Amino acid sequence: MEETNRKLEELEYKKTDSIEKLKINAAVDLIFKETFDSEKETAAINTTLFKNNNPKSDFFAFADLDALTSQLYSSFLGSNAALMGIYKNGILDSNYHINGYFEKDRIRLNQVITPKNEETKKSYQAMFDSKIDKNLLNFVGNNVLGYYSIAMDTQAIMNYEYKILKNTLNSVYQSYTKEVSGNEADVMIDAIALLLDEKAIADLIPGNALFVLHDLKKVKREYVTIEYNENYEQLEIKGIKEEIQPDFTFLLNTKNDSFVNKLLQLPLNKSKFTATDYQLTNGYYTIHFEKDNLLDNLYIGLKNGVIMVTTSKENVENLIQQKVMPLQADFKKSISKNNSAAWMDLQKIITASKNELNKDTKSNYFDIALKNAGQITMESKFKNGTIISESSYTIKGEHTNSLQYFFDVINELYTESKRETIVTQ
Repeated sequence: MEETNRKLEELEYKKTDSIEKLKINAAVDLIFKETFDSEKETAAINTTLFKNNNPKSDFFAFADLDALTSQLYSSFLGSNAALMGIYKNGILDSNYHINGYFEKDRIRLNQVITPKNEETKKSYQAMFDSKIDKNLLNFVGNNVLGYYSIAMDTQAIMNYEYKILKNTLNSVYQSYTKEVSGNEADVMIDAIALLLDEKAIADLIPGNALFVLHDLKKVKREYVTIEYNENYEQLEIKGIKEEIQPDFTFLLNTKNDSFVNKLLQLPLNKSKFTATDYQLTNGYYTIHFEKDNLLDNLYIGLKNGVIMVTTSKENVENLIQQKVMPLQADFKKSISKNNSAAWMDLQKIITASKNELNKDTKSNYFDIALKNAGQITMESKFKNGTIISESSYTIKGEHTNSLQYFFDVINELYTESKRETIVTQ
């Protein structure tokens, strides 16, 4: 009897097990079919994944920024859909593509960001609908270690931010309070918009700016340290140290010269403020800093819609006198054709910063960095509903190509580290 019962239990178990296996196999088959279905894969690839892939590139990557960041946001914000939805109103609700090229003398990266929302595309089109005021390029000269420019529409940026705030606050209101109509945030943001006249702000700061780093000068400064003698008496020890002082020019345009001029004249009512002297001479303003400050003098000028803040007396005088000293042609071309542009000569910057870097860097590593440092160029603009960015790094030295350049530099650093280890031992 017991043996019969045992066999019946085994048969029931096998029957149940077979049914469960059938269920599991069916589920697995469905998963594989959904995941590896060639028709669905092909459709997805054709529509999004390889849309901006260049077959000639050396590498290509794609990211759905929405999907990529949703888990990160949810880990910080929990399950609050309203707060998680904030980022969806902005640039993160986009697809990202990058093509990379290892060319003979440079590494080049082409990046494309495509907003998914048509309203977002229209907003970005309006924000990027601006070109640099060419008058900003006429008074900085050719002594350049690096620069950064931007040309955006301030009024369009403010209008876009109003939309973001409305969408976000409405979601937050509705998630926390059931007795809301959804218009409370609209009223609040519209009230702010009335107080903040975006047209007036855009006239004051239209959205064009240029920063130029001319030099990193070495200056000698006196310093005092306190030491104690054997009798625990304080002693002042004076010395001279060498520091780096930046030489730069910052320019932006304005359509409201009279208001800016009033702002610049306000500090003239006081002879001193924050340990500086402020005075108006020859049509421009001078801020003189007391010793031990990073800068000695800072000059501010305003002429024909151009505001200049600079450490160069020559540049501000050129602006006031309208003496043209333009940037070199290739820099002007890059700045004029893009909404943002940047360039820097790393080798010149490292050379100019040598004393400061030597304090914390061993000389051999410094020499390796100096020998291999190249130039960085970045450009960005809005075209055909996408933000297109082009970046490149021009290499130094004799290398098969720019990929080999990285391996050679890593090998040099590794060889130097091994040499130091042997010397230490």
